[in-house]
Amino acid sequence: MKEFLQKLLTVIEYKDDKDAFIDEFIGLCVQKTLSDYLDSLSEEEKKLVTQEMLLANDKYAKLFQKNLEEQLKSYLQEIMPTLSEQQIGGVTNLLMIMGPQDTSVNSSS
Repeated sequence: MKEFLQKLLTVIEYKDDKDAFIDEFIGLCVQKTLSDYLDSLSEEEKKLVTQEMLLANDKYAKLFQKNLEEQLKSYLQEIMPTLSEQQIGGVTNLLMIMGPQDTSVNSSS
């Protein structure tokens, strides 16, 4: 995902620190995923969470992927009006080549 985000930021000619943006973006996805995951657990499961690591858990991984795609979609929808036609074409091509499956630049919320 970092490689995809790095290429996306290059295509849209992001001027600030790309690595900092990527780290913050992924960090927000991790936080949202953890919150969603904890909300989905029963009280008993929540107690177990404090005793073990969840990163390898399939349910957590699926939630993380979902949140990552939602955050990326939201970001793309926010920046699309500010991009040139060339940048939009680059973003579209990048998404077709290596982007998340459910991230569309043309869909509306």
